[in-house]
Amino acid sequence: MPNPPPFKPYRGPKVQISKQQKISKPKLSVVVPIRNRWGCRVVNCLRSVKLQTLGGVEVVFADFGSHANGHRGLMDLLKPYDCTVYYCPTKEVWSLSRARNMGIRRARAPIVVSLDVDMILERNTLHVINMVQKHKPQTLIVSRVRNLPDINLCKVRLPRDYPRLAKLAEPHRPGVGGLMSATRAWWHRVRGFDERMKAWGAEDDCVKKRARLDGLNIINLEKQGYKNVDIFHQWHVPAIPFHKKIIGDQRYDKYYELNLSIFRNDDSIRRNDRTWGCVP
Repeated sequence: MPNPPPFKPYRGPKVQISKQQKISKPKLSVVVPIRNRWGCRVVNCLRSVKLQTLGGVEVVFADFGSHANGHRGLMDLLKPYDCTVYYCPTKEVWSLSRARNMGIRRARAPIVVSLDVDMILERNTLHVINMVQKHKPQTLIVSRVRNLPDINLCKVRLPRDYPRLAKLAEPHRPGVGGLMSATRAWWHRVRGFDERMKAWGAEDDCVKKRARLDGLNIINLEKQGYKNVDIFHQWHVPAIPFHKKIIGDQRYDKYYELNLSIFRNDDSIRRNDRTWGCVP
């Protein structure tokens, strides 16, 4: 297992604001990392956030590295929706940590949720997260997700189809990922996700480990007994072959091993430096 690599600050282009949400004082921010993704999955994810019973939700898309046409496609898709989009054009290898940090760094609400773009939230999810975080601020909320089968995602109609999705979805899968929530103050104190991690793997487990070392309570949302808080994962081709095709098998395996090394061997709580979140 290789030693964790040293942290190297990002020196790429500055983050651009492509679209600004109109909400003035949000209660909760949802950060959605993205790169060259648009279509039904994005719409379903965003629609599920907009249908939440909790009002005052800020939605932040963090576009790290989409090519010009990809970013334009995303912006066309988001025209009807009130949300904020930050864009950092770069050819750097995909880093989920850096993309998430772009949004977390700029989120304005006291509670910040990191949400993957292929998720659909049931309608009470953010209300419960907001309630728990307000009463127990020293908490990291995670959730196991439920995989949906290979259905026509373009025909999903929310909120009508929530009961159908609940019947179709598999039981909660093991592990964490897809959604993480903590106070904005905590995300800033620890400087977000570890930006040494690239490609894919171990980002969520690393945050969970650091939160535990920092004395936070770890709460699994689906185990708390609340109704309508499931998170559905929209089917897509497996992520690992896709990433390997983009960056090559050997490079992918190298990054994955380095991610595991960081997770297993680094017990520090604060990561990155003051440039975290793509701030040169």
